[in-house]
Amino acid sequence: MARLSLILRLAEETLPLLGSQSEPGQDLVKCIGIMAKHLQPGSVSPVAENNAMQSVMLKRQQMAPLMAAMQQKAMQQPPNVGAVPPPPPQSDDPSAQQQAA
Repeated sequence: MARLSLILRLAEETLPLLGSQSEPGQDLVKCIGIMAKHLQPGSVSPVAENNAMQSVMLKRQQMAPLMAAMQQKAMQQPPNVGAVPPPPPQSDDPSAQQQAA
């Protein structure tokens, strides 16, 4: 429940950035309402919420080298590697179709 509390707090802090009248903001308001049903005020201590935040940050730090390696690999690949070439343009001109046949 500590992570849910953390997510709820972050969503509440994000809402002013989006604006409650924007489409994403309206969806976030719905999500906040749904998540808030599952948490009673004071059901998660600030210490538990802080521990959840530290856990998330630790996992992010552990994943950082992997993410950096993946980004570097993506930057080294030439564009469109493995992409299927587009089909040749088709003409509506019947004489062009007869010449191809």
